[in-house]
Amino acid sequence: MTTHFSRRIIAFVSVFVLALALYAQQIIVCPKCSYEAAPGAKFCTHCGAALDLTREADVTEESVKVESTNPVVSDSQSVAAAAFATMVSEDIQTAVDFMNSKAEADPAAALAALNNARGILALAGKNAIPETDKLTVMNGIVAAKEAIIKTRIACPKCNGKGQEDVLHEFSTLGGGTGSMISSKRSCSRCDGRGWIVKRRKTTEIKSLLGSGRQQYADKALVMGRIKIGNAWLNPEVASHLKVKELATLKHFTADPCLACAGFGKTDCKACDNTGFVACTAPNCVKGFIRPPKIATGNQKEKRLESMQLSNPTPCPECKGTALVICTDCAGTASITCTSCNGSGERSICNKCKGDGFIPCHSCKGTGKDKQGQPCPLCSGEGVVLCTTCGGDGYGRK
Repeated sequence: MTTHFSRRIIAFVSVFVLALALYAQQIIVCPKCSYEAAPGAKFCTHCGAALDLTREADVTEESVKVESTNPVVSDSQSVAAAAFATMVSEDIQTAVDFMNSKAEADPAAALAALNNARGILALAGKNAIPETDKLTVMNGIVAAKEAIIKTRIACPKCNGKGQEDVLHEFSTLGGGTGSMISSKRSCSRCDGRGWIVKRRKTTEIKSLLGSGRQQYADKALVMGRIKIGNAWLNPEVASHLKVKELATLKHFTADPCLACAGFGKTDCKACDNTGFVACTAPNCVKGFIRPPKIATGNQKEKRLESMQLSNPTPCPECKGTALVICTDCAGTASITCTSCNGSGERSICNKCKGDGFIPCHSCKGTGKDKQGQPCPLCSGEGVVLCTTCGGDGYGRK
């Protein structure tokens, strides 16, 4: 209610000020004695001189110009916004095509298309791209990365069969032990699926990403786009980009951390990227605790013992899986990248401090030459792309 009341007060004050302005335009000043006369008067009430009535024209609403509170959008800006939206939509469809390929899904190529769309989102501004497309791009990047990181391998415990043998052990007449398969059960490691999920090694991830970028590059060429840094844009849009826009585009499509390929994680050598290591609990053999041998006396007791079958019990530490969580990676199957501290990005450029552009050395950032004309080096922008990082804002180490 308070907000509504405040708006009414503001509206009333605005109308009141406008009315005063209109009234001031109707005031007539005597050309002889400079005395203000009432609106509509033909003679000055002070000296009796005839008044100038040429300013007495009626003031209509059309003659009063009220400045709009909304920014004026030029035709060129509208065309650029439409071009940005079209490119993002095309990249989304390209990513969908890669994931739904009849031959084989290619999440790395889909990620390349979505990363390109992300760069265009940063370049396009707030209102150029529909919110649904923005969400599709960001959620798609997360899903594509998950698909790239994880892979299925045959379960090492059941060799991909999904079942494991149930063994019964017994004592032999000679005082040793024997075993026999009594039945089958679902593998305790893979829950009967025959496969487990393993994180790909970083070298494999890098190989997939490189192949995916090439697949998308081929598609972008077919769409008639040109390459700027790592981004692919329509030539019409690319030709009108200014220095700061180029820096923004290059920054959001720049190469990631070289050590982790942009994922912020590297290989865990202790568990071979599985998140589990062999159980080391006392008496645990392949996930089960063997019962202790029973001391026997005479030959008769040995014969009786040899006929009794014993069932091993699951190890309380590994629950029969023969594996426990890796302490090095806490079960995540990877460790934080020491090069980027988990950010997935390279360190910022020391020269431009991450901006991607620096003041033009020719005009000292003024945008003008000595004659006051636009600087020929920076085209009057006052800035140029950073000569150290090339415009992406990241260091080269």
